[in-house]
Amino acid sequence: MDPLRPFTALIRSLWVASKPRTARARAASLPTLPSAAPSIESRLRLRLGALSPWQPNRAREIFVATVLSNALGAELEADPDFQPWVREVSAHLASVQDLSSRLDEVLQSLQRDTASP
Repeated sequence: MDPLRPFTALIRSLWVASKPRTARARAASLPTLPSAAPSIESRLRLRLGALSPWQPNRAREIFVATVLSNALGAELEADPDFQPWVREVSAHLASVQDLSSRLDEVLQSLQRDTASP
């Protein structure tokens, strides 16, 4: 099983729930994230590979930004409202200790796999 799948599904559901009702209908019609998982993993490996020393908060923000931009379009990252929302979702993920710990393990594993020859 893809270790990122539960996290990407959670991010997607948080995003959909935060949108007005009309945007929710549009968001529900977006393609599902698991089919895009290899793209997410590749982008995460690249971005996490540059994160040194390890910073769990920054890694979580990278994860959230990558998942959202993958699902909703890379142009979203240029939106000035995007980063505050990324920080808010990241803080929510951090507030659930078990979830935060597991996500940190998965992200560190991706980073280590990237650094391995």
